[in-house]
Amino acid sequence: MKKSEQFRNKMVGFFGRALLVAALGASAMLLSQHAALAADAEDGSNIVGAIGLQSFKQVIDISAGESFSNSMVVINPTEETIDVKVYAAPYTVKGDEYENDYATETAYTEIAQWISFEQEVYTLTPGARVSVPFTITVPANAHGGGQYAAVFAEAIIDESSANTSTVKTIPRAAMLVYAKVDGEIDMAGRVVDQTIKNFYWNPPISTSAMVENTGNMDFTAKVTTTIMSFFGKENATEPIEDEFTIMPDTRRLIAQTWDGSPSLGIFKVRQEVTIMDDEPVVLERTVIIMPLFLLIIIVIALVLLIIWVIAKLKKHRR
Repeated sequence: MKKSEQFRNKMVGFFGRALLVAALGASAMLLSQHAALAADAEDGSNIVGAIGLQSFKQVIDISAGESFSNSMVVINPTEETIDVKVYAAPYTVKGDEYENDYATETAYTEIAQWISFEQEVYTLTPGARVSVPFTITVPANAHGGGQYAAVFAEAIIDESSANTSTVKTIPRAAMLVYAKVDGEIDMAGRVVDQTIKNFYWNPPISTSAMVENTGNMDFTAKVTTTIMSFFGKENATEPIEDEFTIMPDTRRLIAQTWDGSPSLGIFKVRQEVTIMDDEPVVLERTVIIMPLFLLIIIVIALVLLIIWVIAKLKKHRR
């Protein structure tokens, strides 16, 4: 057998073994991902609190120097009689991922001090629903813009019967109050940043946007992510549409994910961010999803092709 044929046979054998190893590695990776997903599904739990509310948010308009009366409905879903205390707390957020903050006082949480209750403690029998009236008394010098508070219903724990050897968890639920105080309203904001990655080793495809509120009143940001085929003629899935509240003097990081992303493909991804009544801010990118093992196969194939071409050229020169 000629040396060139022996060399070619060796290359073919090497290439075949490389493909086999890559395929086995890919199979193992896919099986491990499937097992992880199954474990997550089995580990799911549904924890039900001991206090329920009929409404979790109220949006109201108020004026300086006036009073506003309203109520919230507290529900006891348990089979025991419970005592519940009600109170108001500031409501704001921490960081661009919007972690709820019920302790920090700002110029936009003064309303928590304006809220008063006719009664602060209620007794709820099993399955009972109780209406809790409250009054918002707005000072005459209140500045215009947004005001935000949380009205809490919290179970009163009997300290004498509580287990002191464990961490104490106090069930409570909050209704958020979003108030607009008449006066000088500044609705202003901007899209600070938009991100769409061009390449993924693994699904899912995701997008993100950073929206900033520079005014004194909350507004809604509408974010739509559209994923199309590479040639842009048809959508690969239904558009992902969400609306997010942006609080005054904050930045919010908004993320959207295509949970049904395939493991391999080329797509055009378009993100539109609309704040208030402004024209949408648009970002579009070509996105590739390619597993690592497939890239390794392609690289190996290219290397073998180069070696084969060099061998052919050497043979031709002889």
